[in-house]
Amino acid sequence: MKKLSFEMNRVFNALNSKTGKLVIMVVVLALFVLSAGAPNATIGIGK
Repeated sequence: MKKLSFEMNRVFNALNSKTGKLVIMVVVLALFVLSAGAPNATIGIGK
């Protein structure tokens, strides 16, 4: 349990750093672009 707490704390601190916030912003923008293109996807869902 102590190791789990340590790992969670390390991940949380990494995401609060400047680089972590930049990575989160890039991931959010990429997901936004992918979702904006989803209506034009030709997978055939709903046909």
